[in-house]
Amino acid sequence: GLSLYYLDRFEDAAEQFRLDVAANPNDTEESIWCFLSEAQLYGVDGARNRFLEVGLDRRPVMREAYALFKDGGDPEKLASNFSSSSGGELFYASLYAGLYYESQVQIN
Repeated sequence: GLSLYYLDRFEDAAEQFRLDVAANPNDTEESIWCFLSEAQLYGVDGARNRFLEVGLDRRPVMREAYALFKDGGDPEKLASNFSSSSGGELFYASLYAGLYYESQVQIN
């Protein structure tokens, strides 16, 4: 799915991410990547209307990232909430904050 996304094959990427969530209904990251793909196809509002619901992620940073993409909000808040966290949490908060900004601009 990631390779398809970065090849600008957003429809194929979204399909792959949807299949992945069907196989693992608790995969927060696949749901977010599906949103990112579909935001390129349908715009942010259209992608939110199609947002994949998943189970509760055990990682606080991913729960907040999921809520950000699902409901909208301030990506700076996501990054700042984990700015003094361990390397992994800080990495994911920064990654998904940046990807949120990317989702706001259609590539095509």
